[in-house]
Amino acid sequence: MTDARFLSAMESIVGPRHVLTGARSTERFRKGYRSGEGAALAVVRPGTLLELWRVLDACVHADKIIIMQAANTGLTEGSTPKGRYDP
Repeated sequence: MTDARFLSAMESIVGPRHVLTGARSTERFRKGYRSGEGAALAVVRPGTLLELWRVLDACVHADKIIIMQAANTGLTEGSTPKGRYDP
């Protein structure tokens, strides 16, 4: 699946307003509060549990890496995209 097709699928699940792709709109999600940062294809913001399930299902089927983010404190750098995830 191409990135454009994947992003279109995300938009069909959560709506275009909730799929962020621009550098400026995704910056606060790609950088930790204290440290850590990296690149991301998109930030997807589901509004319901059903949307979350559909997003996760689509990501798994498209072989995309998922990084869940909560407070983004940067204490462990676990909520920001950084480094290689594939062996």
